[in-house]
This record gives sequence, C-alpha cells and structure tokens, in this order.
Amino acid sequence: LLPIPYTEEYADFIAAKAKIVQDYMEIPFALENLSTYVAFENSQMPEWEFYQRVIDKAGVYMMFDVNNVYVSAVNHQFDPVDYLKHIDYSRVVQCHVAGHTELPNGTLLDTHNDHVKDVVWEMYRYVYQQTGGVSTILEWDADFLTFDETMAEAAIARKFQIQDKNVQV
Repeated sequence: LLPIPYTEEYADFIAAKAKIVQDYMEIPFALENLSTYVAFENSQMPEWEFYQRVIDKAGVYMMFDVNNVYVSAVNHQFDPVDYLKHIDYSRVVQCHVAGHTELPNGTLLDTHNDHVKDVVWEMYRYVYQQTGGVSTILEWDADFLTFDETMAEAAIARKFQIQDKNVQV
C-alpha cells in the first residue's frame, strides 16, 4: 500500500505489470483503488484518472472500494462525487464497502473495524447501480461483530441493491 505519484510514467509501469499478471494467469485480473494518506506534488492527474488510465492501458478490471474513495477524498480534500462521476463502471467487477476510523486531527484511516458510514452507503448505492449490480464485499478485519450484527450490516447493502436504479449523487 505504498503511495505513488499519479503520473503517466507510473500509470504505464503499473499497467505493464498488471497485464503481465493477467496474461500469465490467463484469467481476468482486477485492481483495487487504494485509500491514500499522502499526496505527491508531482502528480499529474487526479486519482480516478490515474486508475482509469491503468485499467484501460492494461485491459484489466477494477474492484471498486467505495470506502477508499471516501477516505482519500476526506484526507486530500476533494469531492468524492467527482471521483464517482469519472469511473468507467463497465470495468468494475466488484464493490467493496467498509468502515473507517477518524483520528483526532480529522484524518481517516481505512481500518475495516467499524460500521459502514451513511455517506459511504449512499456512495455505494450510486456505484452499485452504475455497475448494473456487481457482487459486493463487506470488509471487516478487526473488532468483529456477532453473526446477527454482520447480517444486519449486510442487509443494508441488500436494501440499496433493490432500490430504484435512477439514483443521483
């Protein structure tokens, strides 16, 4: 999860590596958008454009982590809706949702140890409907819930999956 600058050079480098993996495995390969905590002054494009370039150049797919978009948006002070509106959803094969932790200074960490926040659920609703209904993973890595609590959290995702497809963010 090391940060990199969003440049053409790095997009080409990562795309080449992703294509090697996909070609070697002889199955479709997907990259996940990561949460970020630092930004580089020499970045040449926004995060969403960088990921889209990598995916397009490599001919791979995307596992779209909605919480990571929100975490990065808060940490780098950009509008997450801008991110959502610039994704080629035909390349998204799976959605990820998770909770995060807010530090006293306002920085968000993608910790997967809390309930999914309402704003992330609303973003997920939009993303899920833009994809036409791809599978969803509820990520939870620490401070585990009971089975019933886990099912209740999953039921929230299901609720959004069956709602009207004409959603605006």
